[in-house]
Amino acid sequence: MARSTTSRSVTWSTSSIDFEYTGDTLTWKKPAEEEDEVYKGRKTDWFAMWITVLMQFVCGLQISVHSMSLWPYMIALDEKTPTHFLAWIAAISCLGDAIALPLFGFWNDKTMSVKWPGIFGFFLAGLAQIVYTMAYISPLEGKWVLLGSRLITGFGCGNMAAFRAYAATGSLPNDRMKAVSMQTAGIVAGFSMGPIISAAFTFMKSDGIQLGAMRLNMFNSAAIVMAVLCFASCFILLFLFKESYVGILSNENETAKIEIPDFDKLALSVCVYICTIGTGISAGIAVLSSPLTQTLYGWNDSELILYNGISNAASSALTILTSFVFSTKCLKSLDKRWQMLGGSILFLISQIFMWPWPFYAGPLKTAENNSTQRCPLKYEWCDYTTQPPFPFYVFYAVIGLGIGFALVENSAGSLFSEIVGPRKQGMAQGIFSACGSLSPFFSSYLFREIGFGYVVIIQAVMVLFGIFFVLFVYQRLVPLEIEVEEKIPSL
Repeated sequence: MARSTTSRSVTWSTSSIDFEYTGDTLTWKKPAEEEDEVYKGRKTDWFAMWITVLMQFVCGLQISVHSMSLWPYMIALDEKTPTHFLAWIAAISCLGDAIALPLFGFWNDKTMSVKWPGIFGFFLAGLAQIVYTMAYISPLEGKWVLLGSRLITGFGCGNMAAFRAYAATGSLPNDRMKAVSMQTAGIVAGFSMGPIISAAFTFMKSDGIQLGAMRLNMFNSAAIVMAVLCFASCFILLFLFKESYVGILSNENETAKIEIPDFDKLALSVCVYICTIGTGISAGIAVLSSPLTQTLYGWNDSELILYNGISNAASSALTILTSFVFSTKCLKSLDKRWQMLGGSILFLISQIFMWPWPFYAGPLKTAENNSTQRCPLKYEWCDYTTQPPFPFYVFYAVIGLGIGFALVENSAGSLFSEIVGPRKQGMAQGIFSACGSLSPFFSSYLFREIGFGYVVIIQAVMVLFGIFFVLFVYQRLVPLEIEVEEKIPSL
């Protein structure tokens, strides 16, 4: 203990607490990690947190439900629809999402409300799903109806920014990793369940049933279920969801002054970049899995739906399991920097396996006539690209993505909220979530023009930069440190 005196004050300190006696007041400062005092009397509302997880699940369903049925639906509407238009429709919801996420985050910051941004987003998405079912009777070309519907659906699902912000601000720091992991598990479960719900309507066939002017069949019936879920989510948010921002500290209260310094922008940028890698690789695999597996392994349409459905379900199950394991008490305190590095290294290994090395079998077999099986004749890179063994693709699309995404997304998301600190995070979480949403556009273009090998190498280079950035700012990737000055009147 060190001690110094003056004529008017006495100051002394221990290893963790500084004291100052001035006049009739004793002021003491302590670090933010003494959470029991800083957040005294506060508890995470897990009922409200579980509601936001359910909302994330519904958002995941909205985005993925039509992934397998979209192409045959387009062909049923217009047989002349070009193949590349599918990539635009598949990716357009990501564009709407990228635009809306910061806007919904800004709304959350300004109003401190999760309820109303959530309701508005689901109302938009529900209307868009109804429009999706009406493409048969629209005066516009069906493909443009689908494009607009998916764009609005993606925009409505931008309310995820508000739910992510609530995971960060509605939980105590000790509960943060669990809250963020639950959110990730919720949306990934939605992504995996969407195609399954769509497949449940295959018994209706393409003819379906006629209800007046509207036709419901295996292509669009799932959209009715999605609309019902959206409107039900509005009801749940309106009547059951109660917001509790226990993770936000005000600058002043009756007994203490809480100093919340500026956050480390460089450390925050690294978290955003790492999350962009995870989201970008995940979205890229989701969009490219169908053309990639047809090109590499010659799967027909039924094999494509079956095998990619299985790999998607297995990958999602691994992500949910990993998220659950790392949210348990024994592992939630594991250094998040090591989790980010572990997930990034797993991504890098999977990219190395998928690179078309010259010692792999090849070159790729080209498709005959207008067949979609094998590598299309219009792709010049088919002549010199080799075929990665199928087990390596399984590692890439299931293990690498399933575990790597969970490690990167959960650790970067949790650390991001801790670096921002106990303040409003809607806008920050919106920008954080939007990063990587546009990757399907670039992945699809690169795949068509220069081949999947260059998509893989670009992803690998991005991962290498991410590992370097984490190591470079390793010491700065820590939660925001705050100070509490508590004034105690002298006796």
